[in-house]
Amino acid sequence: EDGKAIVLRLFESLGKEAQTALTTRFSFEQATRCDLLERPLGEIDLANLRFHPYEIISIRLEGGILK
Repeated sequence: EDGKAIVLRLFESLGKEAQTALTTRFSFEQATRCDLLERPLGEIDLANLRFHPYEIISIRLEGGILK
């Protein structure tokens, strides 16, 4: 809401365990896992995202060009 971050919501839709990596074309300084209300839960490794069946993962990217 403050325009200083981007929140991504990723969803596993096939009902299976999954693993992936996320890359972006813009720079950022910090990636934080957050809940659906965008409250921080801790840092997250974008190179190693693991999903449970039907899981939603919310990620807040801050800093870099997002300042």
